[in-house]
Amino acid sequence: MSSMTFGRVPARRLGDLVYESLVEAIASGRVPDGSKLYEDEIARQMGVSKTPVREALRHLAKDGLVEADLHRTPMVRALTRQDIDEIYRVREYLEPLVVRLVTERPGGPQFAELLALQEGMEARFSDSNSVDLSGSVQYNQAFHRALVAASGSERLRAIMEPLWAQFLRLSFLSHRTYRLPGKQARAISEHRGVLEAIRAGDAPRGEQLMREHIRRGHGDLVSSLPKDGEIDGNQHKEAAMTTGAGNPT
Repeated sequence: MSSMTFGRVPARRLGDLVYESLVEAIASGRVPDGSKLYEDEIARQMGVSKTPVREALRHLAKDGLVEADLHRTPMVRALTRQDIDEIYRVREYLEPLVVRLVTERPGGPQFAELLALQEGMEARFSDSNSVDLSGSVQYNQAFHRALVAASGSERLRAIMEPLWAQFLRLSFLSHRTYRLPGKQARAISEHRGVLEAIRAGDAPRGEQLMREHIRRGHGDLVSSLPKDGEIDGNQHKEAAMTTGAGNPT
């Protein structure tokens, strides 16, 4: 076989990078609910062609972050109370299973990486007694994704993969809408409790701690929402797409 038969495959596909930039912009609220997502404008700002943008928008629509059809410009889908309840309910059933599977696979490099992530955040929090919104959200997302990776279940990873964008959106929303005293310390402590249960081989306790962690987050978020039915002040805003995302190339 000729050495010139195949070209090099890039480590990251451009469409994936565009997708991740758009997910972060939508989840963080920089591109608010109701914003129209113009392919040419996104491509211009990111310095890419419209092809990876179109691919990313299709992915976002599949994930439920964008409303799109053949006859109108894609638009950021408004988050509803039903969305919040359904997403947390899915997490409440899936993530305790993740904990059980991790407990059944003691040790291993992935669990060691998870512990390192946790210890890094504990040290960071101890130094300043506070972590900024972006850092807190990134840590929370990284912790839960690393836990799934440590489960060793490819099927479970495949089931949860389309849900991470929704989880990230709720994580940003929860950090924006309620700032309870000690909230960050509590979340870090709850994560530590789950890890200690796993390390002790106590799957039932780990499952229960994860279930309580998710239920508490759900309850805190719902109790902080405005009473008028609006999820956030940007909902239904007809804004043009203006993202500050960097060039993914």
